Amino acid sequence: MKKNWTMRVALLIVALTLITSCFVGGTFAKYVTGASYEDTARVAKFGVLLTIDGDSGFATKYATDDATYKGAYTVEATDKVVAPGTPAGLKTETSETEVSQENNRAEATDENKALTFGISGTPEVAVRINIEFGEDFKDVVLPKGKYTDYTKLVPFELEEEPTDVSEATASEVPVEPAAKADTAPEVGTYGYYETFELKEDYYPIIYTLKEGETVLAKGSLKDIVEFVTAYSESADYAPGTVFDTEFTLTWEWPFERGETEAEIALYDAADTYLGNVAAGVIEDKDAVTEISFKLTITVTQID
Repeated sequence: MKKNWTMRVALLIVALTLITSCFVGGTFAKYVTGASYEDTARVAKFGVLLTIDGDSGFATKYATDDATYKGAYTVEATDKVVAPGTPAGLKTETSETEVSQENNRAEATDENKALTFGISGTPEVAVRINIEFGEDFKDVVLPKGKYTDYTKLVPFELEEEPTDVSEATASEVPVEPAAKADTAPEVGTYGYYETFELKEDYYPIIYTLKEGETVLAKGSLKDIVEFVTAYSESADYAPGTVFDTEFTLTWEWPFERGETEAEIALYDAADTYLGNVAAGVIEDKDAVTEISFKLTITVTQID
């Protein structure tokens, strides 16, 4: 009996140990959770490249378009210049070694060069293109107004003063002979006495801005600047846009302008006046005889 009781106590102890182990194990076990994350990234591509070729914008020499002219150049100066008849886009300047020895003429090639600027690349970000010509750009201009006509050297003549015959017949109105002013030249003396009048500002140089072969704007430099300003306000491009674009800016001072003889004479007089201002023959602070601009192109990421 005593042995059985001992066995029962031993079994009870074992049972209690197992039960206690279950409670302890369930109550004090730690909570566990887990996660892991891996990622990679690279810098978004920009890769937009700009090019500008302005060496052929203006020149010191221009080859002739007149087959009867036997000289090497029709325009030649120490500084870069423009003049009536200089071409739309600079014709390739022939070197002195290429001047024909037979007639001493510098033949202009068919290739016309101009100011060119290009944009290339495929950015992975949205970009904005901005084109500026600077705030202080200048263009050749003769403001509207009345000017001395230097295309006509004529003798001085007195003009008879008109008489008012509204209340009398012509026979009743005494006609006094026209008198010469004290400062007027002698009658018959030759000089530049005639005038011409411009009804609006005269910009002799016509600029043409192209994107590829498409004409974007044409007119004075002011017209081009106004166009690129408006263009830049809407020149936003989405990521992935492929840029392979070349812009060209050509110019031309027409040798002759106008449809009628009167128009042609008017613009000849205006051109001649500008040339005399440039030569210092005339002092006119309102006439502009210089061209200047600073072309700036930027391609900027849009935030």
